[in-house]
Amino acid sequence: MAAFEVMGKFQAPAARRLAPDPDDIRAARRLHDLARQERDMGNLDRAEALAMRALRMLEQYASTSHPEVTAVLGTLVRLRQGREPA
Repeated sequence: MAAFEVMGKFQAPAARRLAPDPDDIRAARRLHDLARQERDMGNLDRAEALAMRALRMLEQYASTSHPEVTAVLGTLVRLRQGREPA
């Protein structure tokens, strides 16, 4: 029975990814917008935390090929590049 439970838990998120809820995507997009605002104000730690939260939300509710995932990853790359010593 334990194998069935694990299999059931694995399949449920995958099924949800086929049709992401627009509200979940909008919430992740709003977090991403806030992350970019924080980045622009120089609050890099806060920006990274918000971007990571948006990414986790998108990974849960959308596919990894969703365009919003690419945008959030781009923000994270720019944040980390901005922290590298010149």
